[in-house]
Amino acid sequence: MRKGPSITAKTHGGSSWSSTQVKIEKAQKIRGLLNVFGAYDHTNDKMHVHCYRNKTGKQFVDFLKRVDRRYDKDIQNIFLVLDNLSAHKSKMVKGEISKCCPRIKLVFLPVRSPELNLIEVRWS
Repeated sequence: MRKGPSITAKTHGGSSWSSTQVKIEKAQKIRGLLNVFGAYDHTNDKMHVHCYRNKTGKQFVDFLKRVDRRYDKDIQNIFLVLDNLSAHKSKMVKGEISKCCPRIKLVFLPVRSPELNLIEVRWS
């Protein structure tokens, strides 16, 4: 298996869709600590990341909308593998996803098993 470049989650400010390491330490110094949501597409080795001041259900829904817009409308299902962050599982998130992004399907990993998520390799 080819080992590609990694993304350092704590140094990104803004959005990107890239398979290369994102280094925006300058943005981090200006804006302070940022929270990152990321989605890895293993079919083309690309990662979509976006930073927010807070990591809440509202920001997660915004991120899901961004991911949804990245894909052709004829793709019927987009599966996202997630850890058990409370922002991923809230009632508000479930309700909003079914309304705004019905083709996005959330798949939750067992607790304390980040090694099962392909994106975790790219964070380190």
